[in-house]
Amino acid sequence: MSRRLSLQLKNSKKSKTKVKFSDELIFLESIKDNDIESVRAMLRRASANIDLNKINDSGLTAMHQAVLENSIELVKLLIESKADLNSKNGADANFMTAENERAIDLVDQDDFPLISLLLKYMNATILNDDQNESFDEMDTIFLYKRLFLNILRSCDDTENVNHELEKMVDQKYFQSNILRKALAMAICDICVLKNELDKHELKKKLDILLKYIKNSIDCELNLIRAVYDFIKISEYSIDLFKKIIICFNDLKLISNSAYQMWRSKEKDLEKKKFGFSLKY
Repeated sequence: MSRRLSLQLKNSKKSKTKVKFSDELIFLESIKDNDIESVRAMLRRASANIDLNKINDSGLTAMHQAVLENSIELVKLLIESKADLNSKNGADANFMTAENERAIDLVDQDDFPLISLLLKYMNATILNDDQNESFDEMDTIFLYKRLFLNILRSCDDTENVNHELEKMVDQKYFQSNILRKALAMAICDICVLKNELDKHELKKKLDILLKYIKNSIDCELNLIRAVYDFIKISEYSIDLFKKIIICFNDLKLISNSAYQMWRSKEKDLEKKKFGFSLKY
């Protein structure tokens, strides 16, 4: 519990009028102070009147605050108590986070333990097809991408990168489109600076991806979507998209037939701007 709230509670005892602090106020202050034992005790107390997803004066839920504190224990406690990771904070530009940011959007990409915990929970939710949660594929992809970016930045050698990937990621997800897409997006990200592509570095980094690629049209389409989503989200040019796709084609990770299939089926696509052919 914070010193400020503790003093308020102490002073209230001296006054004739008793001041009763709500369970939610004490709970949110305990979260802010990273007081794990106090939070655990309140969550266990059946009589505690707590809305885990209540927004405080700063526009944050308890989960937002726990993530901002980088407290894996608090996040784990809140997840186990069914707090909503997707709750929007509703804060304006004057508060700590941008409008409509969720707790998972605030995770520090250097925080491996917290990312791993969230991925474990989100993967379990997706595998169990839990209709009460609103996680979609892109949430999982973005967290994996953060994890992969860190590994790519810290390891220069392909063998070391693969070793770190296998340490960090559950083996059963290695052949999933989610992992391949996240890895492809991370590789694109690290090879682009200010809309300029380092082709040599991209082809070097794509060797990492080769280990997890299956020779199938489904896999090729997934890689094209990864590049397209990366370009769209990062607001890069279509010319950069073309350069990256050509590099993928040069290494025979995607074929011209797969690209033309994607181009014909992709919704809301300006077909003419993407109307180019590949060598293979």
